[in-house]
Amino acid sequence: NLRRAVDTSHPDEEMKCTMGSHRSRKNPEPVSLTRQETFQKLVDRAGKLSGDRLEAMRARISETLPIDDQLRFAIATSEVSQYGLAKKSGVDGGVLSRFMNYERDMRLETAAKLAEELGLCLLPRT
Repeated sequence: NLRRAVDTSHPDEEMKCTMGSHRSRKNPEPVSLTRQETFQKLVDRAGKLSGDRLEAMRARISETLPIDDQLRFAIATSEVSQYGLAKKSGVDGGVLSRFMNYERDMRLETAAKLAEELGLCLLPRT
């Protein structure tokens, strides 16, 4: 169970994450993880889910994560490889790789191409 207090003002800033498996009686302090490490834990968790449970996680993600991490999550949990997605969408593979590794942001036009290929749309939170 991942419980987190997230400051998403900048991709390189750290997030305080309380991971149940990392807490013990000897070490009650939350483990400090970077935004990228926290995201990777979410993707790892999603990889163990399927069907309704994965869809429920995707719904929670869309309500809590910033839009760039929502796109990263959709790419990471897609059945298409990053290479395949880059080819199908017409996005440069290097741009996609740097985006996924939190090294660079991408232009909205590029994000729109990826979203179209993944079947994503932008909707207001309810």
